[in-house]
Amino acid sequence: MQENDTTDLESEPHEEHQYSETPEPANKGHKTTLVVVLVTIVFMIYYLISDRFTPYTTNARVQAYEVPIVPDVSGYIDTVYVKKNQAVKAGDMFFKIEQRRFVYAVEEAKAQLAIAGQKIGSDTAVVAEAAAKVNEAQTMLDEAITQAARIYALEKKGIYPKAEGDSARAKVKAMRSQVKAAESQLERARQDLGNEGQSNPRLRLAETRLEQALLDLSRTELRSGSDGYIGSIKLERGNYVTAGQPIMSFISTTDLWVEAYMSENNLGNIREGNAAEIALDAYPGRIFKGKVKSIAVAVSTGKPYTQGELSAAPKSTGWLRSPQLFSVIISLKDYQLPEEQLINLRHNGQADVVVYTGDSAILNSFAHLWLRLMSMLSFAY
Repeated sequence: MQENDTTDLESEPHEEHQYSETPEPANKGHKTTLVVVLVTIVFMIYYLISDRFTPYTTNARVQAYEVPIVPDVSGYIDTVYVKKNQAVKAGDMFFKIEQRRFVYAVEEAKAQLAIAGQKIGSDTAVVAEAAAKVNEAQTMLDEAITQAARIYALEKKGIYPKAEGDSARAKVKAMRSQVKAAESQLERARQDLGNEGQSNPRLRLAETRLEQALLDLSRTELRSGSDGYIGSIKLERGNYVTAGQPIMSFISTTDLWVEAYMSENNLGNIREGNAAEIALDAYPGRIFKGKVKSIAVAVSTGKPYTQGELSAAPKSTGWLRSPQLFSVIISLKDYQLPEEQLINLRHNGQADVVVYTGDSAILNSFAHLWLRLMSMLSFAY
């Protein structure tokens, strides 16, 4: 019995020791869970706050003006001076349309202008001749009236017979008719001539046709209006191009911007002029400055609308609907980039964007670091 008691006494401390060590792993698990929960809560709070004061998006692209090159005259391609993806400067020629028929049109217009000048000269001479005839007829009328007055006086005194008076009256009447006929001819000549000098309609018409012919000739050469790159082109000598039909595309680099798509809850504090930072996939590890230029007020749903048609509510699928995205234009124009940095700013190149809507040092610092981390990750993908 004593041995059993001794054994029991010796085993009791050992059992107590085992019992006291059992809760420690459970306590560590509770602490780890608590830390994870707290970190998650802190992260969620930060996410909700930063989403409104330092909104960030990976859905952003570099944008530039994509200009369709459209000839203003039709004709066969004579020479092509550029190729796809080629850099061009303002004034560089894209291509030239065969010019012979346009040169002929200019020469014809010049000849028509000369003919118009000659016609105006001849019509001016006709007017002068008609005016001289009016003066001559008027002089003869004045002489006939003077002579008739003498005959009328002698007729009254009985010196001349009545027949002499009738003859004088008939002559005056005939002279008046000649004056009217000459005046009518002068008026017709003036109408044929039109206005004098540069306001003459025939002269203006001939000059306008010449200017149009010269304009058409100049439009056979299509040149770049700004610096940029050739987007797409499929042209060679002998191709026929039609006026008004686009035949190539040109990417202008005079104005570059970033179009960032953000959800509606990101837009609450964004204002025009807010500072922004951009991380371009083309430049891993580098950050570019920008500022908010404009914020979209509408977005297309992609559904056609017919006038007078009743609107149909879009069907919602799932418990959480997809957020609607609106574009925010980030201007790079006020932050001029060196020429070597413009090379890789490709149209529709991807970017990450963060907008700083306030002066919070903590939020801005986290956003600052996060964007640089994402920019460094661009080295890997």
